[in-house]
Amino acid sequence: MARDYLLRVSATILEDDSGNPIRYFTPERWTLRFFGSYSGPIELFKKFYQPDLGQYYASSSPKPLPFGFGYQWNPHDATLILAVRK
Repeated sequence: MARDYLLRVSATILEDDSGNPIRYFTPERWTLRFFGSYSGPIELFKKFYQPDLGQYYASSSPKPLPFGFGYQWNPHDATLILAVRK
């Protein structure tokens, strides 16, 4: 599976919430930084809401993004996650 390969060989991954679900970035292997906000996916992908990602955003006070990204074209709703392998 592509996800398994990326998680196995990547040193750094930058993605929005439509990428790898946050649960695959274990704290033992990854350092995570969050940018923007997370209000959930767009309506089309509503069933893929990530409650654990919402908790990370609520507890980490990420810096806002001055631009839209991915499906979230509005900067107010954009999500970016930086994962760096330990």
